[in-house]
Amino acid sequence: MNTILLAVDGSQHANKSLQIAASLALQNDAEVVVLYATEEKSVSEEMRHGIEIEYADQITARMKAIDFNVQLPDESQYARTMVSHGANISRVVNSLHGEIILRKAVSELHDKGVKSIKPIQVEGDPADRIIEASEQHNVDTIVMGCRGVGKLKGIVLGSSSQSVAHRARCSVVIVK
Repeated sequence: MNTILLAVDGSQHANKSLQIAASLALQNDAEVVVLYATEEKSVSEEMRHGIEIEYADQITARMKAIDFNVQLPDESQYARTMVSHGANISRVVNSLHGEIILRKAVSELHDKGVKSIKPIQVEGDPADRIIEASEQHNVDTIVMGCRGVGKLKGIVLGSSSQSVAHRARCSVVIVK
């Protein structure tokens, strides 16, 4: 086993999957590709608001890079800015959220002794991006969390872990 893909999303199951990926990497001296897939609505409204407050300067800087007409959102402009630039702000907030999760995962892997770590953040459907990354990086094993939805709910809604397990060309470890 040379390369392990660890899919992270900040959930409890993903955190458990990090432990298993680290153990496998240490046993096999393998590289860990840590992937976070940003979906358009992957961040809850509460988390989005918290990130907007905590990282306001970074969001503003990134927004200016996207649209040079964005003004600094002071108290009187905040609501108007959020409405007029909502899609871009969502994209920036989701990206920041992913960076936070990736940074934490990389740090934890380093703390556990994993030497070779490659963080990747992508946009789109998590299952599709996991499959694509596993093929691009010649991954031997994918390790990911299961959200714990019941069988019926999983069938009706579909789940990333089910989709990856059925479509991957390599071994898949789904952690509960």
